[in-house]
Amino acid sequence: MVESKDCIVCQQGKSKKPQSVNNKNGETESRTFRKSTVGYAVALVLALMLARFGTGPTRLSTKIPPELVLGHPAYNVKIIESPVASGLLLRILAYTFETQGIGPLIIRTLLNNNQFHELRIVASQVPVHVPSVFLPMERLAHETHDRHAKSAITAPTAEFLQLVDESLKSGTGKVNTVQSYANAYRSGSVTPVDVARRFLAALKSENMKKLGTVFVTVLPDEVIRQAEASTARFQAGKPLGILDGVPIAIKDMLPVKGHPITEGLRMDHAHPPQEEDDPIVERFREQGAIILGTTVMPEYGVTPLGYSSIYQGPRNPHNPNKFSGGSSSGSAVAVAMGLAPIAVGFDAGGSIRVPSSMSGIVGLMTSWGRIPTTRLMDSATGHAGPMAATARDAAIGYAVMTQKDDVHDQHSQLYSPITDVPAAHMDGFSATEDLKDVRLGIFWDNFLDGDSEISDAALQAVRLLEKRGAVLVNISVPHYQQLSFAHVVSVTTEFAAHHDKEDCGYLEPNTRITLAIGGAMTSKEYLAAKKLKGWTIQYLRDMYKKHSLTAIVNPTVGIKTPELEDHMLEYGINDGTLVIKVMRNIFLANIVGFPAVTVPVGYSTESLPIGLQFMGFPWDDTALLRLAHATETAVGLESLRTEGYIDLLAADVEQKEEDPTKQE
Repeated sequence: MVESKDCIVCQQGKSKKPQSVNNKNGETESRTFRKSTVGYAVALVLALMLARFGTGPTRLSTKIPPELVLGHPAYNVKIIESPVASGLLLRILAYTFETQGIGPLIIRTLLNNNQFHELRIVASQVPVHVPSVFLPMERLAHETHDRHAKSAITAPTAEFLQLVDESLKSGTGKVNTVQSYANAYRSGSVTPVDVARRFLAALKSENMKKLGTVFVTVLPDEVIRQAEASTARFQAGKPLGILDGVPIAIKDMLPVKGHPITEGLRMDHAHPPQEEDDPIVERFREQGAIILGTTVMPEYGVTPLGYSSIYQGPRNPHNPNKFSGGSSSGSAVAVAMGLAPIAVGFDAGGSIRVPSSMSGIVGLMTSWGRIPTTRLMDSATGHAGPMAATARDAAIGYAVMTQKDDVHDQHSQLYSPITDVPAAHMDGFSATEDLKDVRLGIFWDNFLDGDSEISDAALQAVRLLEKRGAVLVNISVPHYQQLSFAHVVSVTTEFAAHHDKEDCGYLEPNTRITLAIGGAMTSKEYLAAKKLKGWTIQYLRDMYKKHSLTAIVNPTVGIKTPELEDHMLEYGINDGTLVIKVMRNIFLANIVGFPAVTVPVGYSTESLPIGLQFMGFPWDDTALLRLAHATETAVGLESLRTEGYIDLLAADVEQKEEDPTKQE
């Protein structure tokens, strides 16, 4: 356990029950809903009400509706109906879903009412020669594999990390980038120690307090120690590269030496302080970066809305009354607020792209298996990636995270020695003015399915790319609704299986509901999801080849950023309808294993960020970074600076009256 004398900003997670900001009476009660006669009665009545609708088909009809014929191009997305609950009602709902006999019946009824069996109908038509896909591997043809290898020689990622162009200055109102720090350190106007002290002071600033908790653990002495080592290297004229002394934030699901791992759990259920760094963290340390600490995520990352009721944060950096997006919410807010130009995130259902879009930064979910890590060892949908202030910073983060090493993970075992993971490179990243070789697929029904203000801004950005030579190609992706169901099956069953041996009564209600849903999925649905996944990967592979697509483009999040209301603060919220809407344009890349990037393209009338997403072909991550780079230059945005942005390169951040390294 990391005690308060060693760690700051982690006090919320230590209490058995986090206090709601609106809990004026300071009432205390167990987070686990106590079994009671009332609870049983409510559960029974609810079950009886739902049971009258039946439990749906156990066998499929031979008569298939036209829109469900395999390959039908219609955009068939419908609004999902699900209970909306917060507070006491949410706790009752979680208890009901967990109750044997009653819970599975309710879940099954809800699934059938939303036509969940359509997944099986579509999957049943997939030809037998099309293999089911459990892990979305993509082995390239030798010619394409060799092309990546040659690009790694002409444009290596290691060389990209040594590029320091002192002519690139940050303009007024712009965010601090990796280049900003590199220039400031080399000019002598500021040192890494100055930045470290300002960061520690900034954590206690009013601008950060209004956003709730952003970092789970920060070890002040360790932050200063890293900064002193970096400062000494600069004084000796031997910086390690462009990242030396640059602050980096890490999502709280990755081992960081000396820090516990909570994965969004209360601190009393956290893994103990880690003895070693994950290889991703180690790679940043090798570049001289300052690892600030671990950032907040919702419990086990189960919601893309991003707010953690345990740690009471973070809120949206552009409007504290809005969700920040998740589940890499703390990482996104840390970057958006200026505390770090790069943060590490993970994405199994939008967890990099949703918070990046809602918080106004760039977020890259890399190809499945691209980044070696000790995490995601058996995840079929999880991807690691950088979250950054600009596309160039995302490219720098990508260059670090893809450095080769001897990590023995599932990806290295799957691809070697038959065909190794294709070499990472930065070829073409800077070619942003002439886009004549870029072809963007647009599924118009999907692109325009959302708030018109969002799609209009996204389309305006696409038109700017078109002016630079990019070609737009009309496409369709069949069975969007059923693919969304397949993603739900994949992530919930995987989650339930991981925690099958645990007593999960201490978890938050929304987390327990997710576990119950995963446990209620049938083997037929699981296999249908893998069958449709295999067919869709082949369909997309053929489509990218036929049209020579660089990427498929759409708004990252097609709806306005949701409100974070008072009744959601203490226990969170369960709203499946809202979650599906947030993830509507997100899930496809996860289920097929393709890389995707989001880049800010403007503000809504509510002054909230709007993101544009590009989904590329596996291993073409650099092509996506190039598109993000071209988009931000075409739109004229490096990033969306928040009103309360904290400039760690400015002297006025430091609170000289108080030494921020003093232990509390």
